Amino acid sequence: MVRWGIIITALLLNLSADADMTTGSAVFATDAGAGANTNPAITNAAAIIDGHAISLEDVRLKCLRDYREGFLQKMIPDYILDRECEKRGITVPEAEIDQRIAELRTNLAPTMLEDKLKQNRMTIAEARDGIRREIEKPLLVADQVKSLHLVHCQELVVAYGSSRSESNALALANDYRRQILEGADFAAMVAQHSDGGSPQHGGTEKNGDMGVLYERIMRPVEAPVLDAALALKAGVVSQPIKAHDGYHLVKALSTDDQHSPSENTLYADTAATTHREQINFLVPQTLAALMKQSQITFAEDSEIVPGKPLPAAAAVVEGHPIPMQDVLDKCMAAYGPKVTDILVQNYLIDRACHKRGITIKESEIDERVEKLRRQCAPMTLEEAMKVHHTTMEELRSDFRQDIERTQLAIGEVQPIHMVHAHIILARANPASASDADRAAQAQIAAIQDQLKAGKRFEDLAVQYCVPDDPSKSGDMGIIYPYMPGVDTDLANAACLLKKGEISSQPIRTYDGYALLEVISNSDNHPGDEDAAYARAQENYRSMEAQQLIRQIIVSLIKKSDVVYYVHA
Repeated sequence: MVRWGIIITALLLNLSADADMTTGSAVFATDAGAGANTNPAITNAAAIIDGHAISLEDVRLKCLRDYREGFLQKMIPDYILDRECEKRGITVPEAEIDQRIAELRTNLAPTMLEDKLKQNRMTIAEARDGIRREIEKPLLVADQVKSLHLVHCQELVVAYGSSRSESNALALANDYRRQILEGADFAAMVAQHSDGGSPQHGGTEKNGDMGVLYERIMRPVEAPVLDAALALKAGVVSQPIKAHDGYHLVKALSTDDQHSPSENTLYADTAATTHREQINFLVPQTLAALMKQSQITFAEDSEIVPGKPLPAAAAVVEGHPIPMQDVLDKCMAAYGPKVTDILVQNYLIDRACHKRGITIKESEIDERVEKLRRQCAPMTLEEAMKVHHTTMEELRSDFRQDIERTQLAIGEVQPIHMVHAHIILARANPASASDADRAAQAQIAAIQDQLKAGKRFEDLAVQYCVPDDPSKSGDMGIIYPYMPGVDTDLANAACLLKKGEISSQPIRTYDGYALLEVISNSDNHPGDEDAAYARAQENYRSMEAQQLIRQIIVSLIKKSDVVYYVHA
């Protein structure tokens, strides 16, 4: 399985939300074929295929190269958090962790906490460490959290655009404000005149209530509207505020320091929300700053090679080692079975290709490498390989595997009937009874009349070609059923026509009505179209082959004696 492009993400377990951590279980192995290790003497094999051993060392090294970075992205911040809390004297009482554990048990019921931990390969000690750190994080940034000014607002929106000019909208907004200042009820004016509180500004279609606003609110509120709202005192109506959808009149119904007792809960809940949002923003920012200030070194990929002892540390943070063995254990627990299965597949594919005489030319791999080099620009391929912890040798091996799998599958794909067709398309929306739709149908009917009168299809295709037709002739090229990028109904209808035949009825497409003419097919075409049909068949077989690869690998595994010693 090609590993280029794998995106490593931090593995964060949220047991109370019933998170499903990726386990990397064997992709194709069945229970019957993945039995327990009944031969303790086999200590260095991850799997055995017809007597051929997949080395446990190879699995461990691949796991470390591919996945250690993801675990280090969590382990290093965890250590830095622990270190900083110790430095600042921040401690979490064990009783508080006990309470969180008890709450977790209640939330998970009827599932047992121990079962959930086992499912996610976590010990109770690791769970307690995770809970302790979640309590430590807000304590770490507590001195940075501010009490924000809160304002409960309502808005009246005067929209402009297709139905009203901007100048008219501004004049109306000023007139409404004048009426309000002269005593008109703001809520009544909203109900009668507002064009709706835009979701971008926190309003509602019903009464323009924007809720309680505050600095850096997570709900999308345009900056001019938010700034003006936060500057208002209770009971004050703003000047018209220009936003992308219209002019807004905003009234401060109340503020955090001037509101009725009935709003106490609303303001308390909003204050708690601002507290959480600030913590969620400040914690990663603070940890990132602490990491930037720390001297961190990492083990190089060149140190993780067969036949060489692993480095003692996967990373060193200010002299503190992150043990390689700890990282390896996590990598193997989460991804060992998956990597073992990949290596089993690779061996079976190589063996099957050898038996069938399928060889991959180095020039084919060179083409893939050069294409990837162009895609990486402006980054160099060498820089990209370093980021993805791979070497040129491994990259070429991955490409070879990908080409081999496709070649194996292509042999199972039979040629398909194809046609070379021209199209005349009248654009419209077939699902609509609009004037445009009726006009499209009328145009197609007129074209059909011209065809009956003896006009040539290809001449009419040029005459009525759509603006975005690159050929300017209605030439669809070589097409086949369910061809990507071609309307399914069109492709299927074309392939039912004989050479020289024109569709008798218009074909509905997603954007109009079409007539088709087939000028040749895969069984009957001029010699100068041989290359085009060959390319189309190759594209079709390659596409179909991708659907067959999994099935072929399953078949190869079932035909082999495969025993797995690394399990999920």
